[in-house]
Amino acid sequence: MTMEMAPLPGGRGLDGASAAGGDEHLVEQLLDLARLHLDMDLAWVSRFTNTTQVVEAASGDLGRDKVEAGYAAPLEGSYCVRVVNGTLPAVIPNALANPTTAALDITHQLGIGAYVAVPLRQDGRQIYGTLCCFASAARPDLGAAQLRFMEFLAAMMTHVLRSGHEAQRAHDRDLETVHRVIADGQLQIALQPIFGPSAAAPVAFEALARFPSSGWSTEQWFIVANRIGAGVDLELAALAQALHAFKSIHAAAYLTVNLSPGALDDPRLPSLLVGHPCGRLIIEVTEHEQVDDYPRLRRNLAALRRRGVKVAVDDAGSGYAGMRHLVELAPDLIKMDFHLTHNIDRDPARQAMATALVAFAASTGAALLAEGVETADELQAVRELGIPYVQGFLLGLPVLVSSTTER
Repeated sequence: MTMEMAPLPGGRGLDGASAAGGDEHLVEQLLDLARLHLDMDLAWVSRFTNTTQVVEAASGDLGRDKVEAGYAAPLEGSYCVRVVNGTLPAVIPNALANPTTAALDITHQLGIGAYVAVPLRQDGRQIYGTLCCFASAARPDLGAAQLRFMEFLAAMMTHVLRSGHEAQRAHDRDLETVHRVIADGQLQIALQPIFGPSAAAPVAFEALARFPSSGWSTEQWFIVANRIGAGVDLELAALAQALHAFKSIHAAAYLTVNLSPGALDDPRLPSLLVGHPCGRLIIEVTEHEQVDDYPRLRRNLAALRRRGVKVAVDDAGSGYAGMRHLVELAPDLIKMDFHLTHNIDRDPARQAMATALVAFAASTGAALLAEGVETADELQAVRELGIPYVQGFLLGLPVLVSSTTER
C-alpha cells in the first residue's frame, strides 16, 4: 500500500500550525484526554515526513527515551507507519505477544507494553501522521471501545490541524506579501504639508507610507506586518524611503516620520540616518503598542536627539498611552489627535481639551500641532485657541513623491 503523506508547508509541524491558529492548548487537552481515558502512560501526535516520524506534542510519562515534542525516529522502525499501511492492528494489547512488534527495536527501546494508534488525515485523504498512546505494561482490556474513542479524538485533532494549516498558510502568504513589497521597492512615500502661523509655505511635511493596491489600508499593512513579526522591518523600509524625500522639500523644511518604540530600539536604525540632515528630522513616536520600558525608550530617543533629531508625540489626547507619552518623553512637538480637531469649532469639550494641551505645551516648551483640519471653521477655531501649527486636508492632501524611489 502506498501512503500519500502531507507534511506542513516549509516543514512546519503541529506546534507552529497550532500556535498560528490559537489551538495549541486544545491539542494538549486532547492528548491528556486520550491518555487519561485509556489509562495509558503516554499520548502523542506525530507528523510523517518521507522517512521520519516526528513527535509534535506529547502528554504523560515521556518514557525511557524522552518521547516529547521534537523527538524523531525512522518511519521504517515505527509502529505508526505499520498501523497506517495495515500491517499492524490499531490496537495492540500486548506488544511482546505480537510477533511483529516483539521483533521491533522500538518496543524494547521505549518499553512499550500496549499500544493504540489511529491515522490523522489532512483534508480527509492525505496522511498527516498519527494519534498514539502506549503503556509500559500489557493491557488485555484494550479493544474496540478504546479504538472508537481514539477515532473520535482523531477527528477532533484533524479539525485542529486543518485550522492550524489554514492559519499557517495565511501567515506565510502575508509574510511573503510584506517581504515582497520591501524587497521590490514597491513601498512609496506621500508627503502632507504642515503649516505654521503663516500659511505662506509649509514648515514641514509628514512622510506617509503608501502601498500597492491589495485591499489593505495603510494601517492594515502595518497591523498585518506586526502580527506576522515583520512590523519593524516594514517601518524601517518606510523610513529608508521617507529619508529620500529630503531631496524633494525646501532646505528649511522639517520631515516627520512615524516610528514605534520597537523600531526605535532596532540596531539598524542609526545606520539608516547616515548621510541625511538629522537636524531637520522629527520622529513621531506612535502609541499603537504598549511601552513596557520607558527608560529604554528615553535612552533610544536621547541618542537620536544627540544627532539633532527632534521628537514628537502623535495622537495626543486620544487615550492614556498618548498622555503618558507626553509626560515620559518630553516631546519637542505635540500632535493633537484629529478626533479632537474634528468639530472643535462647535464642541466645548474638545475646545477644553485643546486648551489644556495649549497650556501643557507652553509650560513644557513644546510646539503644538492640530492634525486633521478639514474645514475653515476648524482652522479658525484652532488658531483662536492658540495652536500655531496645523495639518489636514483643508491645507493640503498627501502627494506621492516619485523621487523617493531613487536609490
